[in-house]
Amino acid sequence: TWQAPRNVRYGAVWWLFLRFIAGANDPAPPGLFDRAIPILCDLARNDRYKEIRQTATLTLGRVGTYSPEALQVMLRALNSTDRDRIKAGAKWFYQYPIDSERVVPLLVKGFENPFARGDCAMPLRVYGTRGEFSVERLETLAKTNDPDISPVAAWVLEAIKPKAAKQGGVK
Repeated sequence: TWQAPRNVRYGAVWWLFLRFIAGANDPAPPGLFDRAIPILCDLARNDRYKEIRQTATLTLGRVGTYSPEALQVMLRALNSTDRDRIKAGAKWFYQYPIDSERVVPLLVKGFENPFARGDCAMPLRVYGTRGEFSVERLETLAKTNDPDISPVAAWVLEAIKPKAAKQGGVK
């Protein structure tokens, strides 16, 4: 029997995250991440400890491949108030630009968190014209003096609506 199952779950999830980051320097066994996705989704949704749910969500955002379960976890992450979870969801949707009707409004909502703005803007670029209703907000962010968001917002705006970027003097 495990003496500390909570610590084992927490350590295993972080180990997956670190294995992904190691990438080419220390490649993971083939199929490891694909096999881990259902477990990460279950931990992100159901673990009784907040830090394990959060760590599983962060790992899923970085490592996760598409699955209906992962989609639900990432939608919940984007809709949270926690900047790390929002960022994890944004990174995942950058890789999987699906369900624009639900995702794009959540990405725009993420602009409310100053630490997640750039991460939420990036996926809007891959959503392209499906993110058009974010143009006004992106124009405002692009014209700020904030070096973390201004260039990202201008870059995204250029992809969504290049004419608006030029007319607004953003480019």
